Amino acid sequence: ILYKREINFSESNLPENFSGSVLARIRYRQPLQSCRIDGSCAVFEKPQKGVAAGQSIVFYNNEEVLGGGIIEI
Repeated sequence: ILYKREINFSESNLPENFSGSVLARIRYRQPLQSCRIDGSCAVFEKPQKGVAAGQSIVFYNNEEVLGGGIIEI
């Protein structure tokens, strides 16, 4: 799948039961993208290109890193 709007992730280091709207990136130096975290799923406002299992997903509050996880497909 070339584009994905919903991305599941594991091995998260976010606080337990964290949910809400954040910014995220799935590639180094990618512009930050708006998404919503719901459990171990990130739902992006715009579909993300080139999502692959094993990549990291990193979540931000503005420029502050909140945590991240490993993408599962």
